[in-house]
Amino acid sequence: MKPGETLSADQMRQWRRTLRLTFSYEGDKVELIDRRSVDMIPPAPNTALPDLDEAGFWYVVRDDKREIFYYRVISNPMPLSYEVFSPAGEQSVTNINRARARGTFEILVPDTAEAASLSFFSSHPLAGDQGGSEDGSRQQPAREIAHFDLREEKGR
Repeated sequence: MKPGETLSADQMRQWRRTLRLTFSYEGDKVELIDRRSVDMIPPAPNTALPDLDEAGFWYVVRDDKREIFYYRVISNPMPLSYEVFSPAGEQSVTNINRARARGTFEILVPDTAEAASLSFFSSHPLAGDQGGSEDGSRQQPAREIAHFDLREEKGR
């Protein structure tokens, strides 16, 4: 699969099981902490596969030949800042930088033997010292920010 291509409904129906993968992150370190197989068809990609010169956040699943066979564009699950509403009924919102970004999030991918690896791509830096602004307002071309060997993780 190449940038600009999409998965068809028929391609999506080939998978009957889905892996629910749970990740934790702190700063720029992302870790796979849990995986569960569930009886459902994985969600269809909502856009065409992005190119690396595009801004955004997405993940891809590759086979043994490093070919992408599944992807999904999502909102960045690892924000560097959050919005706070002003006290005393004021109608303003302030963007507060997180002192140290950390949290957990889940994604869904096809539970299939061909799933060899998973990669996250982002144009939003995970830490302020990676060339972006602290609040993430200056986007960059996307780059791979984390990679996981799904075959290795199955043995856990």
